Amino acid sequence: METPENHNHYYHCLTARDRRFDGIFFVGVTSTGIYCRPICTARTPSAKHCRFFKSQAQAEQGGFRPCLKCRPELAPGLAPVDSSSRLAKSALDLIKELSLQPEESDLPLVADLADRLGISDRHLRRILKTEYGASPQALARTHRLLTAKKLLADSNFSLTEIAFASGFGSVRSFNHSFKHHYGLSPSDLKRDQSSAKKTQLKLRQCIRLTLAFRPPFDFEEQLAFLSRRSIKGVEEVCKGTYRRSVMVKGYRGWMQVSLDKEKESRLLLEFPEGLIPVLSTLVTKVSELFDLDAQPDLIASTLSTDPELARLIEERPGLRVAGGFDLFEICVRAVTGQLVSVETAIRILERLVQSSGDTIETPFETLTRTFPTPDKVATMTVAQLKECGLTATRANTIHEIASMMAGDRDGYAKAFIQEDQEDFLEALIKIKGVGPWTSSYIAMRAFKDPNAFPVDDLVIKKSMPDKSRKEILARANSWQPWRAYAAVHLWRSELTKEKVKS
Repeated sequence: METPENHNHYYHCLTARDRRFDGIFFVGVTSTGIYCRPICTARTPSAKHCRFFKSQAQAEQGGFRPCLKCRPELAPGLAPVDSSSRLAKSALDLIKELSLQPEESDLPLVADLADRLGISDRHLRRILKTEYGASPQALARTHRLLTAKKLLADSNFSLTEIAFASGFGSVRSFNHSFKHHYGLSPSDLKRDQSSAKKTQLKLRQCIRLTLAFRPPFDFEEQLAFLSRRSIKGVEEVCKGTYRRSVMVKGYRGWMQVSLDKEKESRLLLEFPEGLIPVLSTLVTKVSELFDLDAQPDLIASTLSTDPELARLIEERPGLRVAGGFDLFEICVRAVTGQLVSVETAIRILERLVQSSGDTIETPFETLTRTFPTPDKVATMTVAQLKECGLTATRANTIHEIASMMAGDRDGYAKAFIQEDQEDFLEALIKIKGVGPWTSSYIAMRAFKDPNAFPVDDLVIKKSMPDKSRKEILARANSWQPWRAYAAVHLWRSELTKEKVKS
């Protein structure tokens, strides 16, 4: 990663403690053997003692252990842009998921990972080395250890529970690996448990983790977007907090997300201990829902070349593209929302949830059901779907999508590589009633494609009334690879105009 030229650049960012570079690189301090985030508040080391790395795994391969002060496990990730980085990110997501599945054997084999991704062992190693500076095994091991470190600091779980939740096959292997890599035993980091019994019970019922992001982040606007589209019984926005029922790989529960009042540039994620077995997947879904890996300054530098977008970005800096918690749910939302208002679409979705969503117990009176699975909707008749308020065409479309996705416990999973995502969208668009707008919307929200652009969207057309479809696409060419963010700014601008008129 380092050259004499970029060493000076990274060191300058380090001395400035610039949050825009949080998670972009990590610094290892040779005099202490510790690696930090560039925002660490510890005394800045001299340049000659600094080494810079692309990832936590690369720093740990270099012999450094994580800082206890800035906690590198909390750094935000990187949003993929080009096909190579998107493939590497997909590989990393799969590695993270598999690494937390307790196994008596060691970490997932490279051959198995490559086979799951449909690429060769050599290509897998090459793209991960290029993007993250580490091997698949090193990335898996680091994720497992940093997950354990996060739970040691943020949960009240026993060491045994943390060991298995972090993917270790036994407490013995957990203790050995932690001590070997970090020079500390897990019990050295376990926080004081001498609090009152009542507090311990509360902590046992609810796990709290923090998730970092790069400022600026218009969290208020993100909540407004989600609130306007919230489905009664499944989700709600209340007093600066987003809540929803969740079902991940057969595990059911709830979650809530709010700004961390104690630390800036962090969200607080809370969920029940029953979701610990799917911790990595849950954190990934929340990060995508709130677009936590976005790099606002990089996006703004491209979009601001357009004078109108420059003005919109100045008015609402840090606007993000809201992701989707579930692929099938986003597909149904997209079809239901065709050529109708958001309010009308939500009323239809609420009837669908009441008729076919599973009931669930949560601490919140407002969260009572999960969104229907494709298996459940596939068993419904088109007539039953029409009773929810859908037209015959849209009822047929949703039924076909559900039938296509039925049988996959994870709702057609989430395709791990871009080629699979493209295959899914190609299969989807062959279904009658699914057009370019629908597939673009799904690419934006479910697959987090930063360059997806729903050119046929009515609001986008309204924002450029004097331009043809071809002219809109021509103008959008200068927004690449961040066209999805441009779409969000245009949506927000038109919504503001409507409020002013009313």
